[in-house]
Amino acid sequence: MPVDDVLLDAEMHMEKAIEHLQHELRGIRTGRASPALVENIHVDYYGTPTPIRNARRDANKIIDTEQKGGVMTEDEAEGGKEQVQELTKNYEAKVDELIEKKKHDIMQV
Repeated sequence: MPVDDVLLDAEMHMEKAIEHLQHELRGIRTGRASPALVENIHVDYYGTPTPIRNARRDANKIIDTEQKGGVMTEDEAEGGKEQVQELTKNYEAKVDELIEKKKHDIMQV
């Protein structure tokens, strides 16, 4: 699988994680507290949202497999992993931005 395909697949998974986060944040409202607010809390580990971290891991595994199979060179694999890392950083920044916006909205009340 070419690096571009791996990146597109990883980006698709990361985009779905962002969409899911946006959906979950819609349920958080200012005003009265409700037990429903904590029903679906997920814990992040190592400071990275789990679905995005998993998409990065899966993309890097595919690149490793392709390199071991002789489909891509070591240089291509390293370049691909760097691109996956950059993509991950971009999506982590989007997550941080969404969370900060929601915090700001909640704190205004």
